[in-house]
Amino acid sequence: MRHNFRFLLAASVLAIAAMSMGACGGDDNASSTPSATTSSTDQTAVKASLGEYFIKLDTPSVPAGSVRFDVSNDGKLEHEFVVIKTNLAPGKLPTKGGEAKEDVGPSPGEIPSVKPGQKKTLDVTLKPGKYVIICNLPGHYKAGQYIGLSVK
Repeated sequence: MRHNFRFLLAASVLAIAAMSMGACGGDDNASSTPSATTSSTDQTAVKASLGEYFIKLDTPSVPAGSVRFDVSNDGKLEHEFVVIKTNLAPGKLPTKGGEAKEDVGPSPGEIPSVKPGQKKTLDVTLKPGKYVIICNLPGHYKAGQYIGLSVK
């Protein structure tokens, strides 16, 4: 009985290792950079640029569902990228102590720190409606670092 257990355990470990090695293989000519236009999960890609004191998106609206934000900090200061679902206009969020109140609506996600020159991604699921994307480091929202996004 003990011999059968060891055999099954060894066979399971070998099977998992073989599957893992196969998952790492692939076409040697394939690009290591994911394509923004194709995805097996129908994910929408949005390019976002942060700087003093702006947020730029390559599109003003996206379809509801899975969205990947490819965020780059093109400025000289650290920024953040906060997504908030709200019917408030982008520049009309209430503020306290130099920051916007993020509790005006649900947030499907955020990137808390993007250093100068750094690139990060944020994968979220967005429902139809209006969203505001902000940098909420002290003073950045008030300086104009926000933008609206429509989800249809």
